[in-house]
Amino acid sequence: MLTGQLPLSINPRKLAHAETRIAGSILVTDLSRFAEAILDPSGEVALDLQFLVDEEGFYVVQGTLSIEVKLTCQRCLQVMRLPLSVTCNLAIVWHEEAAKAVPAHYDPVIVAETNVALTDLVEDELILALPIVARHELTECHFEGNVEASDPDGGNAEANTPSRENPFQVLASLKTDT
Repeated sequence: MLTGQLPLSINPRKLAHAETRIAGSILVTDLSRFAEAILDPSGEVALDLQFLVDEEGFYVVQGTLSIEVKLTCQRCLQVMRLPLSVTCNLAIVWHEEAAKAVPAHYDPVIVAETNVALTDLVEDELILALPIVARHELTECHFEGNVEASDPDGGNAEANTPSRENPFQVLASLKTDT
């Protein structure tokens, strides 16, 4: 098991043959694309990754990544904290054709070179775990408007709007008179 100072570059196939486990943390500032997607790039990503060769002969990376991030709630525009816990179940392949043969319970990762940056492997998984639209739970949100009318998940917005008089109703009566 590798702990403490994590390697910058790894050979996932070699680690899989040795059934190596890597545990430790990576600074968010070392993950530039992920750091841009969140409000506060301070902190560390805790990781625990097991490299192995499965019974079908695939080079596999299994494990967890966890961090609490700060995002902007898109409903109230206030800061929200979101704990991310990512379960990785990756199959390392050489090229795109091999990726097509990976079983559905694995996510293929194409590693054309012998080595890959550990930060790249971790960063991609964290970015995929971020929500498309960050929002507080309704009970925690500071939004002061009509949440149901503005929220696509909140129900039928038309059912919550008050009924208005139709300005074209007069035209309907003209049509029936002629």
